[in-house]
Amino acid sequence: AEMGETDEARDLIALSLDYAFLQRESFTDIVMHGANGQVFCTCGVPMFTADGQFAGFRGYSKDITARYEAEQAAQKASDALADTNRHLEARVAERSAALLEHTDLLKGVLETMSEGLVVTDGDGTIVLLNNKAPSLLPPPRAGWTKGAKFCDQYTSGCDECPTDLRAVFNGEPSPVKTRDRKTENGLWVREVYTPRAEGGYVITLIDRTQDVLRQEHLESLSKDLRLAKDQAEAGSL
Repeated sequence: AEMGETDEARDLIALSLDYAFLQRESFTDIVMHGANGQVFCTCGVPMFTADGQFAGFRGYSKDITARYEAEQAAQKASDALADTNRHLEARVAERSAALLEHTDLLKGVLETMSEGLVVTDGDGTIVLLNNKAPSLLPPPRAGWTKGAKFCDQYTSGCDECPTDLRAVFNGEPSPVKTRDRKTENGLWVREVYTPRAEGGYVITLIDRTQDVLRQEHLESLSKDLRLAKDQAEAGSL
């Protein structure tokens, strides 16, 4: 249980302790916040005399401020990472919906997008792509043109055929919705596959390099915070 700074938290921890005292039961890992900002972890066990008479509690409290702050910072880093992913998914969904709804403005939208975009028909033939797409797809760039087979062009730039994309290459329904790939020049690209009602796919290509670098930074921060927590715990023993 954790005792925070609110009245409700203090009331809850008081009830928990009262129950343990009345039932003469052990209590462990009661986290309490001190007035000066310190955080303590308290444990206790009931004591009895030789003839079974209750003789009170024996326990201890230790300062876990450093560990607690490290855990809170790690949680914030994890929340920030999750928020980044949510925003990315929302952006992809909004952009894909806009493309499908406003076909009359498609050409103008295609060339102003920060993402690459490829549209294939039911045979896997490229019927539309913007200028950004070739730079985010497997090389050679010159092969990415309207009328080319998405499958042939994609696999020509890969060491082996990605088995999870075979259905996409064949123009069939596929469980694949997103696929992350690192390019030869170090970019991280997310491929988003949206089936078309008439067959084929709308493939959105998103440069996630900055997001990945941010994620790696947050993970490094979390690792450092966990190390600080472990060191704090070792120092408090």
